[in-house]
This record gives sequence, C-alpha cells and structure tokens, in this order.
Amino acid sequence: MATSLRSRPAVRRAESHTRDITFVVDRRVIPIVLVALVFTGSLPAALGLPVEAVALIGGFVYYLHARGRVATRGYWVVVAAAAIVLLWGLLLLHPNVPSMIAGFQGVRKSVLAVGAIAWGCAVARQNRDYVECFCVAVLSVAMFISVIFWFLFPNISLSGGSSADMYTSLFEGHRRLTGFFAGPFHVALGALVLLTWAMVRSARWPCASFVVGAIGIVAGYLSLVRTFYPALALVCVVFLLVSPTLIHAARRLAVFGAALSVGLLLSVLFDTTGRLWWVVGSLAGASEDSRFLNRIPGYWRSIELFEQSPVVGWGPGSAGDTLGAIFSSSSEHVTAHNIVLKICVEAGLAGLAAWVFLLVAILVSLRGSGARMALALCLLVALFGLGLTGSAIEALPISFFLFLIVGLSCETTSGDRSEPRIWLSSTRRAHGGA
Repeated sequence: MATSLRSRPAVRRAESHTRDITFVVDRRVIPIVLVALVFTGSLPAALGLPVEAVALIGGFVYYLHARGRVATRGYWVVVAAAAIVLLWGLLLLHPNVPSMIAGFQGVRKSVLAVGAIAWGCAVARQNRDYVECFCVAVLSVAMFISVIFWFLFPNISLSGGSSADMYTSLFEGHRRLTGFFAGPFHVALGALVLLTWAMVRSARWPCASFVVGAIGIVAGYLSLVRTFYPALALVCVVFLLVSPTLIHAARRLAVFGAALSVGLLLSVLFDTTGRLWWVVGSLAGASEDSRFLNRIPGYWRSIELFEQSPVVGWGPGSAGDTLGAIFSSSSEHVTAHNIVLKICVEAGLAGLAAWVFLLVAILVSLRGSGARMALALCLLVALFGLGLTGSAIEALPISFFLFLIVGLSCETTSGDRSEPRIWLSSTRRAHGGA
C-alpha cells in the first residue's frame, strides 16, 4: 500500500509531462510546420529546406517518442512509410543519379509527403480534430488568398518558387490559378482535398464544409486542370460506396451540392468566358488533344526504362517533374506523367512493393473508423485519380497535407500499444510486478 501511494505522484508527474509534450507538438509545432510549408514557397529555397527537413524526419522522431509514452496508432503504416523513405534514401547511391543535389531534389519530390503519415499517426487522439481542422483551415486560407489575387492582382506572383513554365501556366491562352503553389496541378489537388473534406465532414461541421467546399470548387475551376473533374467524380462514387446508409450519403451530398452550386455561380459571375464547359467538354476530344498526345511518348519511355531496370529503377529524380535540366546527358530521365509509372521508374519493383505495403497497411488500419475511414479513402482516390496524368505525389505541400489527414485517420493495429507504457510500467512497480 505504501509503495502504491509513493508511486502515485510519480505516475501523475509522468502523465502530466506526456500531456505537455503532446499538447506542444500537436497544437504548436505541427501547425507551425503546416503554415511554413505553404507560405515559404514565396521565399528563397534555402529558407524552405530546413522546414522540409523537419517535415520529413520530425514525424518519425515524434512517433518514436510518442510510442514510448502514449497509446499509438498506425504502427504498420508508419513502418511502411519509413521503408519508402529509407528505400529512396538508399537509392541516392544509384549510379544514374548525377549528383547529390539532383538526388535530394528527387527524394524531396517523391517521399516528403510520406513523412506526413508519421506526424498524423503520432498525434494524440484528443488532438486529432484540432490538427485536421487546422490543416484544412490553412489550405483554405491559402487557396482563398490565391483566388483573390488571381482576380484582383493578376500580375503579382505569390509563389517565388513556382516551377510552372509558360506552357503549363496557360491553357489555350487562358491563365491558370497557381497562387502560393508551384503550378495549377497543385491547386487542382488542393481543391480536391478541400472538396473531399467538405463532403465527408458536412454532417459534423455543415457551415465550415459549405465554405471550404465553395473555395475548393472555385480553385479547382480556375486551375483549368481537366483531370480534376474525373478525379472528383471518382471521389463522389467512393464516398457513396462507403457511406453507412443512403440517407447519410444524401445529407452529406446535399451540403456538398449547395457548396458546389455557390462555387460554380461565383466562377460564372466573375468569369464570363464559359471556360468551365469548354474545359470539361475538351475531355471528350482527348484522343486529338496535343497536351494528352504529348504525354504518350513519356508513358512509353517510362515503361522502357522500367523494363531495363525492373528491380531498383533508376534512382530518385529520374522521373521527377522539372528535374530533367539537372540530370546530365549521360543519365536517364523521363517525365512520367503518371504516379505509378513514376514509382516504377525511380525505384522499380522494390519501390512499387513498398507503396503497396503502405496502401495495404493504411486500409487495414482504417477498418471500422467511420467518417475518418471515408475521408482517408476518398483522399487517396483523389491523389491517384489526379495521378493518372501527373505525378500527384510531387504536388507539395498539398500532398503532405493529404497524407497528414490520412495518418490522422489511422486507428490501432496489431503492432500498436493500446495503453500508455508509462502508466503500465508505473502500475506494475506499484504492485510489485516485473
């Protein structure tokens, strides 16, 4: 009895210390990282590098720290994410990588977003809603400011590090929305994230979902990315399939439909060129469209490179968008224009197996998690739907935000601790256990 009484203050101090750490990281550090990832795009690259290093490595460090003190989630998901990061890191030594600068750029584009999964799985259960809402709020504000500047200050660039060339930033002579992001493809993925969140969360936060959904549809419309519309249709189909009942689906889609209508109305009122129907209609003529036809040689070249080096691929960056200029003439590089082909070219079957491991681990950890399961599944469908014609994983920081929310949605699996280790060890000592 005396031992038990003496141990209680120590237990309380340990629990208080753990709560303090999780509060600081979940509600202070992670929000700072998210804001920095979005808004350092307009600053020199040297200032963004430390932020990206923290974003990639910090999540795994925090997860290891949390695993020793609190109940954890998504153990195998984090293991799979770490395997992907480690594999791409080892492939820096691939002889096809011309320099460490080119290799690190390739690693950044391919696996930085994956680091967000560890952050999401390490967040304490009581802080998950806060981090999720903050993530969506930051993305919504960035998109809203980007739209305002697109309308009112078209000659001002918000992204100093924009990688979109003239061909990419225009579609049939019409200016595409880029804002704080590197290109219109990034904006399209961000719009899909916002619209997906608005659909899934409309029952719980109807007002916020309405606003977020309206911002998402305006941003997606102004991006003039045609794959945005098929990807959005896939998200809607998956959302209906995972809804518990048709009534739940109808209620959520009603809020989403209202936001969609308002967004379309605003877009039409402020832009009378009728580009929406023209852009959507051009999908039917894809077989004769030069932008689509120009991708076909890249698809075939990607398949050829994969066949030539099927096991470990050609190294980080060998299929990275905009990296062709920093690869030497003696090195192999291709713009894959497809997320699966990109993985196969850069890391071969080893990389493809690592990604399959990650996706299976995510699916297992999502079982029975309700709205969080629907949100994570729909976000992954959005990523791979848009990735049919582009390397969507490279759309930073949007892809980082997406995987953070996926990590937040993961639940306890076989490798996790269901109770805090500090409490268990202290209780055993108090009762004379081993």
